[in-house]
Amino acid sequence: MAAAPGRAHHLAGELGARDPQAVERITLALVDLPLSLVRRHLRDGGRYGGGLPAHAEELAEDCAAALLETAR
Repeated sequence: MAAAPGRAHHLAGELGARDPQAVERITLALVDLPLSLVRRHLRDGGRYGGGLPAHAEELAEDCAAALLETAR
């Protein structure tokens, strides 16, 4: 489950992110990216196979890791 935006902002501070860009990057990685991936597949209404593909979790993890790495 994706983190709530307020919690992501708090976590960003705990991770040492002080500037708005770093906080936004962490929120994007923890909230927006996973949500958009799930939403896109749910909205297709099953037209293109329906449901999340088996590799969706790995894709979200890889993208989040890349975003978080650049936030340091």
